[in-house]
Amino acid sequence: MIPGHLGLGFCYLCDLAFWDDPTGNALNKACNHALKLQYLAPDDAQTYRLSSRVLTAQHKFGEAGECVERALRIYPDDGDIIANKGVFLLFTSDSKESIKWFDKVLTLHADTPLISIQNCR
Repeated sequence: MIPGHLGLGFCYLCDLAFWDDPTGNALNKACNHALKLQYLAPDDAQTYRLSSRVLTAQHKFGEAGECVERALRIYPDDGDIIANKGVFLLFTSDSKESIKWFDKVLTLHADTPLISIQNCR
């Protein structure tokens, strides 16, 4: 149940970001899934990753920042959580600080195999 709420929450955020929210309800639906996750998994870092994205989309940057930091306290070495801090900083700060967090992900996960751009053609 928890992965489903997480996945659906991010799907609705993608509706909002990439498909211009054709139903007009995507942000509300993402918010509902984030709230369900806070009830079901209050100690899971991914709960607060989703919540931070929803709150950022709602322009509630103070609350979003609290969620970003809570996720980092719970699981400081998770690449998605670290990258989420970078995404948050893109919306609220300058890109130089954001780049530091994305670089941290690359440093922590330097052994991850990369696909050559040439293979993407």
